[in-house]
Amino acid sequence: VEPDARLLCVSEDGGSWYRYTGFAVKTVWHCDTLSGFTCAPDTSSAFYAGLTDELRQEIATRTTCCLSSLGMVVGQCIASFSPNGLATPYDCCGGSNITTAVAQCCKSTSELSAYITDACSCSSANATCESGEDCCLSTDGSTGQCYDNASYSCCETGVRYQMGVEQCCGTNGVVAVTETCSCTSDSECPTDQDCCSDCNTTTGGLNCTGECVDSAWQVCCSGVACAKAFQSCCGGTCCNDYSSACETGRASQVMWPTGQLAAFERAVCTDVDGANPMVLLWAYVYPSLFLLVTLVVTVLAMVFANKATHRSFSFVEVGVMVFAVLAILLSLPFYFSPAFKYSLVVAVAQLITIFSAAARIKRLNVCALALNSLLLFYVVDPFTGNAWFTLASGRLIVGAPDPETSGLLMVLHKMYYEPDFCSQWYLGYFVLDSALLDYDTVDNPMVTRFGFCNAGYVAFLLVFAVLLMAVVMLQWLSVLMILLLRFARPTIELELRQQSEDEVDDEVYSEPDEIMAGSHLDH
Repeated sequence: VEPDARLLCVSEDGGSWYRYTGFAVKTVWHCDTLSGFTCAPDTSSAFYAGLTDELRQEIATRTTCCLSSLGMVVGQCIASFSPNGLATPYDCCGGSNITTAVAQCCKSTSELSAYITDACSCSSANATCESGEDCCLSTDGSTGQCYDNASYSCCETGVRYQMGVEQCCGTNGVVAVTETCSCTSDSECPTDQDCCSDCNTTTGGLNCTGECVDSAWQVCCSGVACAKAFQSCCGGTCCNDYSSACETGRASQVMWPTGQLAAFERAVCTDVDGANPMVLLWAYVYPSLFLLVTLVVTVLAMVFANKATHRSFSFVEVGVMVFAVLAILLSLPFYFSPAFKYSLVVAVAQLITIFSAAARIKRLNVCALALNSLLLFYVVDPFTGNAWFTLASGRLIVGAPDPETSGLLMVLHKMYYEPDFCSQWYLGYFVLDSALLDYDTVDNPMVTRFGFCNAGYVAFLLVFAVLLMAVVMLQWLSVLMILLLRFARPTIELELRQQSEDEVDDEVYSEPDEIMAGSHLDH
C-alpha cells in the first residue's frame, strides 16, 4: 500500500537515459463487494500480523471504496481522511482517486479529472457538466469548457474567460484585458468595441489586420489605439498631449525618373519643441507678470513725483526722471531671456532714483547714486574673470562664477554661441526638431533654435542692451550732478524775529529827536 503513485518510465538504450511513458503505477488496497473485500478491515486479526504500525494506520484511513463504472467489479480503497483527522486528502472519480486540494473530477464515467485551476472539457455530444456548471461550446459545437456563470463568461471559441480579468476576441480567442484583440472587421470585436485598422487599398484589403478599440476611452489612429484622455492621433502615431505636440514637418524624397528632390509636408509628433504647462509658465506667464508689475509700479512712481511737490522741477531733475523711465522701458525685453535679472535690478534702481529726484532728500539722493553706481558695474562688469569682485549673474556647476555671464553683453554672447544655454533655461524648449525639417531642400541646418533662443531675437536684445548701457551711464552722471549742485552750493540762512508794540513805539518816537538833533548840527 503506497500513498502516492510511481511514474512509469522506460529506457530504450539499456538504462543510460529514461523517458516518462505517461502512466503511473501504485500498489493499492483493493475492494470487491462480490468477494467481500471491504475497505478499512480489522487489522487486529492474525491475517495482518506481519504489518507494521505505520502500515496498519495507513490501511485504517482508507475507508472509501472507489468503484469504476467501466464494468470492473474491483476498486481501490482511498483515504477519506488524514491520519490526524484534519483534512480529506482524496476523493473518488469513478475508479480512480484525485487529490481534492489540487484536482477536480470532470467525468466519473470516463474517470477524467483536471486541475482545479483548469476547466473541465465538454462538447455538443456530451454537454453535461457533473459539477453543475454550464457548458461553453464553440460555434461549431466540437469543443467546449464547463464554466460557472457567476465568475466566468463564455467565448464563442468554446473557452471560458474570467470577467473583468480577460476578454473574448473573435480572432485570437481569450486574452487579458490589458491586451488588444486583433480584428479585420467590427464583427470580430466585443460588442462594445470597434475594429481599428489601417488597410492598404493598393493590396485590395489583404493583410488588413487591426485591433479592437473601445471608443469610450480610446481613439483609432491608423490601426493603433490611442488613449483619448491624454493622447491624440498624429500622422499614424499616438502623440502625448502633455509632453509632445503634433506639428507639420517637411521632408523630401527623390522623384523618379528625374532624380530631383521634391519636398512635401507631413504630420509629426515631436517631444522636442512641444510645450507643456510648466514651459508655458516659465517662458511666457512669469515674464509677462514681471513686465506688468514693472509698468504699474513705474506709473505709480511718476504719479508720486508729480504730486509730491507743487514746485517746478529743474532741468537736471527732469532729465533724471526721463532717463529712469527710458532705462526701465529698454530693460523690459530682457524679462523674456536668461538675462531677466538685469531687468529687475534696473527697475529697482530707477524707481528709487525717481523718488529721490522728487523728494529732494539728501540721504535718498546718496542712496540713488550708490544704486546707480552698482547698476553700472552690474551691467558692464569690468571685473570679468576676478573671483572676488566679479558681478557674474550665473554660476558654473561647481559653484564658481561663470565668466561668460559677467555683464549683460557677455550673457547675450553666450546665448548666441551656446544655444543649449538658452534652451536649458527654458526647460528644453525653443529647440527645433530635426524630424520636422527638410535640410535637403528648404531648411537651414545652422538654424537649430526658435523663439526666445533664436539668433534674430538675440540680435534684437543686443540692440536694446547697447542702448540700455548708454542710458545707465547718462543716468549715473545726472544723479551725480544733482547731488553736487543741490547739496554742495553755499546756503544763506535768514533769521526772522517778531518785535513787540513797545519796541515799535520807541523807534517811532525816537525818530523826531534824531531829526531835530540833525537840524541843530546843520545850523
